[in-house]
Formats: sequence, C-alpha cells, structure tokens
Amino acid sequence: MSSNMRREDKKRRREKRQSKRDRDGDRVDDMLKMLDRAANTKLSATFPGACHPSVSRPDALKFEFAQWVAKGLGSDRMRRFERNIEQGLLADFPNLDDWAAEEFFWHGAPGDPWHPIDAFLAAHGDRFPPAAQEQIKRWKQAKFGFYEVGACADDLISLRERDPLTMQPVGDWIRAIALNIGGVNDYAKQKGSVVVTYVAPWVPEQNIYCAMGYGIGLSEAGCAPVAVAVIGMRNIKAVAIPLPWRGGKVPLQRSLETWLQRNWFLWMKERVRCPFPAVVMPPNRGSRILTIDDWVTQSAEEAEKIGIHFCASITPEEFGVFGATTITPLDFEGSTASALAEYKAFRMLTAELMRRSRR
Repeated sequence: MSSNMRREDKKRRREKRQSKRDRDGDRVDDMLKMLDRAANTKLSATFPGACHPSVSRPDALKFEFAQWVAKGLGSDRMRRFERNIEQGLLADFPNLDDWAAEEFFWHGAPGDPWHPIDAFLAAHGDRFPPAAQEQIKRWKQAKFGFYEVGACADDLISLRERDPLTMQPVGDWIRAIALNIGGVNDYAKQKGSVVVTYVAPWVPEQNIYCAMGYGIGLSEAGCAPVAVAVIGMRNIKAVAIPLPWRGGKVPLQRSLETWLQRNWFLWMKERVRCPFPAVVMPPNRGSRILTIDDWVTQSAEEAEKIGIHFCASITPEEFGVFGATTITPLDFEGSTASALAEYKAFRMLTAELMRRSRR
C-alpha cells in the first residue's frame, strides 16, 4: 500500500471514530430531549386491547423482549445483522443501528429461520396463554413507514399511513397504542406531523394497532431523505448485503484498483435502468423525490471529463440535470442502487486522494 493510501486509511479511521463519537453525542442529546419531554408527558392510563393480564403492559413487555434478544440468545445474530446493514446501501443513513435493531426485533435476519419473537416465546411461553402468544406474534407483522398523526382519544392515537414515494394517504385511519416513552400522549403533542416508525396489528378486528416504540417525528418537508430508509428497510434482502469496499482497508484497496481501470460509462450503462425514483436536491430547494427519466451523459469521454449525469422533470415546466453522485435511488430491487453507490464511493475516494496529493 502506498504512503498516500496509508495516510488516507488512517484519516478514514479517525473520521469513523469521530463520526461515531458525534453520533453517540447526538443520541445522548436526543435521549435527554426525549426524557425531558417524557417527564412532562402524562403516561397512558391503559393499553386497550390486551387479551390477558400478561400483555396488559406491552410497553414493559417490549422492553423485556428487546433486552432478552440484544443481550441473550439473539445477540450474535443481531450484531451480525446490524453489521451487514451498516456496510450496505443504507450505510450513510443517520441512526441506522437503531432502525436495524427494530427491524431485527420484528422480522429477524433475512434467510435465517431463527426469529426473535418465536425464540422469546419458546423461552417464556409458560407466562403467556395461547391467546396472548398469538397477540404477541402479531408484532411480527410490524410495518416500517410514514404515519400521519391524528387525534388522541381513549388512550389510542389515530394514525394513517402515507405512501413513501408520494406521501399520499394509504388506506383509512387506524387507532393505536404506543410503546414509546410517554405513549400515545407523546404522540398527541405531534398531531398533524408525520412519524416514521413500525406499526403492527394488536386487535385488528377492533381497528386497534400498536406503534412499536422507536420513531422520529417529521414535517412533510423533511420526509424525502427518510424515504431512503423506509423503502430500503422494506427491501431488507437488498440492503443487508455488505458492499465489498466497506469491508476494511484491503477490500477498499482492491476495489480502488478495479475502479481505476473501469470504463464507468459502459459499466453504469449496463446496470442503471431509467426511469427510477430517487431522492435529489434541486437548486435552491430542499430534498425531494423525483423520477430520473434518462441519461444526459452520452460517451465514456464525456463521463471521464465531467462525470455522469441524468435528467429529471422537477415540475411540468422545469427540467433538471443531476450528477450521479447527488442521486440516491429508491429502487432497491435491481442493480441501479448498488451501481450508483459504487460510483459515488469511487468519486468520493478519488476526490479525497487528489486533494491530499496537492498538499
């Protein structure tokens, strides 16, 4: 490895440690804000819909279950799953480890027959009669998404799902208990906003559901960047695959050697399929979801000189051109997302190496 690469590797490790410290600090700040808000929030008087006293406090049950999984039989599986997520297509998304933990709690790891909820019930089943076990198993149907917050009444909060691409309402309003600190009363303070969280059936025949705890409140204007995580987590098999260059300095060096020899225009043409939805940031506007319609770059020579670009309609009257590194695809089923992620990693790394070489 050259001296420049060694320096670059040391810098990346420093930045990674600093980024972790920053994230940890942000989590502490978020936790303090949440606890401060909870201290001034009256707890839910009841959790409607429980079929048996053993599930009458589902908030406490969720905490016990999560601790049992994270520190018990599921700990190795959970860490491996979190590591795969953190090295995959969602690697740059904030608080990814928290969302990865929630995904693992409710759905387990893709391809692994071991399920956290089934394992928990197998170990503690004597505490729960069959009806209570079936009610707990409904948590396995938890759906990650955007939910509009409505009115609170009778210890239930009204929620309505929003489509992650269009932010249009999906279906009717539902009523839900909430397992977060402060419960539905904390949700009531966010009426009119959109919350990103997992929601599962609780007593669906009575239109009672369960907001699973961890969530983030957003204005509608702030939803577009988060759609990457929502749609990505709904395609968990695609985003839980570690990207080769994120596996350490040796895989990164090998990837760089390959990248430097690659005809990126031809390689991308084979893998990026237009049209596709993506998060972009038009000039003088916030992030938004647009459909990337077609290629602008037409040759390998053009791609080498000014990079790869695509076009999209911002409004019926306005047309935009976007560099490939500024596009975050929302199509995780094909090769488009992984190809653009690899191109972005190449451009960022080579740009940093060029900056360092000029010093």
